[in-house]
Amino acid sequence: MNCIIYGNCQAQYFLKILNLSQNFKKIYKKIEHVINYELIENAEKNLPSSISNADLFIYQPLNNNHDKLSTNYILNNVLKPNCQKISFPYIYNSAIWIFDKKGDYKKIFEDLFKNEYSLESILTKFKNLEIDFNFKNRFQNTMNILKKRELETDIKTHDYILNNFRKKKLFISEPHPTIHVYYHCIIQIFKILNLKNDLTFELASIILKSDRAYKLHFGLIEKILKTPYDINYYKFEWKQSPDNNWFEFYSEIIKKIYLETFSMNN
Repeated sequence: MNCIIYGNCQAQYFLKILNLSQNFKKIYKKIEHVINYELIENAEKNLPSSISNADLFIYQPLNNNHDKLSTNYILNNVLKPNCQKISFPYIYNSAIWIFDKKGDYKKIFEDLFKNEYSLESILTKFKNLEIDFNFKNRFQNTMNILKKRELETDIKTHDYILNNFRKKKLFISEPHPTIHVYYHCIIQIFKILNLKNDLTFELASIILKSDRAYKLHFGLIEKILKTPYDINYYKFEWKQSPDNNWFEFYSEIIKKIYLETFSMNN
C-alpha cells in the first residue's frame, strides 16, 4: 500500500517520522511527499501519477484558487474511492516574538516616529522595555486563525499549542513548528489509523540529524532572538533569559524603520 503526503515543508517532517515506524511501514511500503508549493510555483508541473494510486492521502487543505492542485479537486477527481484521507492544518504562530513576518510591528515604530519621537528616544524606550508589542491581541488572533483552520482538519494542534507553548519550544519561526508539534500530530495519525504507536518522542527526535537542527528544535540556539519582552509577557519556562545581543540585533531593524519612515515623509 502507498501513502502520499501532500503539503508544504511541514509535511516533510511527517514523512521522516513515519519512516521510522515499523508498524506504519508494514502496511505502507512506499511513503512519498508531494510538495504543494513547488507545484504552485511551477505551472508546467503536474500532479504526480502516484497520487491516483494512493491508499492513504495525508494532506494540508489547499483552496480552490489552485484549480487542479486544490485538495477538493484531488479528493473528488484524482484519488481512488477507497483511499483513506487524513487532513492536517497549516501550523503557524506569529505572536511569540516581538516582530512578525507580516510587519505589523513596523506600524508601532512608524507611529512613534511620526509623533516626533527621535530615534535615540525610541531606542531608549525599547531598551527600557517600554514598547507595547500588542502580544495579547496578536496571540489571540493567530490562535483563532489556527482554530478556524482546524474546523476542517482531522489533525488538531490548537489546544496542544495553547497548553504547552510556555513549557516547551513549539516554534522555530512563524511557519516552522518544532519536533514537539510534529510528534503530537503523528500520535493522532496512528490513532486515526488504529495503529499502535511504536515511536517514542526520543525515537522521533532522531530525524534531527544535525547538531544545529537539534538545538533549534529544543531552544538551545535561536533563529529569531528572544527578548525580555516576549519572555516576560509569556513567562516561558523553556527560555528564561534573553539572547545576549537582542538589543543590538533589533536596534538595527528599528534604525531601518526610522530611515524608511523619514524617507516616506520627505
